[in-house]
Amino acid sequence: MKDVYIRMVDEGYMGDPADYLKQVVAEYAKPVSKNSGILCPNCLKTELDKEENQINCSSCGQEYILVENSLRFK
Repeated sequence: MKDVYIRMVDEGYMGDPADYLKQVVAEYAKPVSKNSGILCPNCLKTELDKEENQINCSSCGQEYILVENSLRFK
């Protein structure tokens, strides 16, 4: 937090410190996961969550790997 404040002062930011903090968090925040639009082959209940080539089912917990547009069990 101290580093963020020092960076804010060095840049000469004159706005609201909370807004600056939101900007810094947005720079470092990684998208958690996105819905892939694919039904889980294991439970057929929910759509799978995708993060890079890792795909997980939030219902049954099965993990998959995306290989050349096809799902493989992990």
